[in-house]
Amino acid sequence: MFVTARQTAPSSSLKASNIPALIIGKPTAKLTVVVYGDFRSSKSQLFASGPESEIKRDFVDSGQVKIEWHNFAESASSQLAAQAARCADDQNFFPAYHDLLISTSGAPTNSNLEMLARQANDLLNDTQFDTCLESGKYAGTVKDELRIAKAAGFDTTTYVIGQTALTGLQPYSVIRPVIEAEL
Repeated sequence: MFVTARQTAPSSSLKASNIPALIIGKPTAKLTVVVYGDFRSSKSQLFASGPESEIKRDFVDSGQVKIEWHNFAESASSQLAAQAARCADDQNFFPAYHDLLISTSGAPTNSNLEMLARQANDLLNDTQFDTCLESGKYAGTVKDELRIAKAAGFDTTTYVIGQTALTGLQPYSVIRPVIEAEL
């Protein structure tokens, strides 16, 4: 199911906050594709398995584009998954963890999120990750991300590419020309 809606991106966004972005790709890439997603959302999962993988192949892998992920986690299970993603990012393993987490079904628990972290990378410090997740270090950050995104008028599966905001699950055929025009 694709919903096509295009609008000018609101001037207020998470960039104006002090919440660090979760980055997939080269941090110095020319263009940023900002994604507001929920690891437990079927729309975000469909985006990750389709358009996002094509964006990575065509633009991220070449260093032209980076994906900036912002959590839009409304449910308790989504918030726990978002906290785990931030804990993985503490050790620079967000991209690998993102790919595993977004493709995992079922309600996340601390133990299965910790297991995913070990699958994401053998170099990850298990104790540091587990302590981060179990302490709730990023609980407030994840709630703030949601509050700020909602205040900006965003929803899960909102993408901001340059000055264009796309809402709803979009096919790559809609996203690619917007990226190309911005490059």
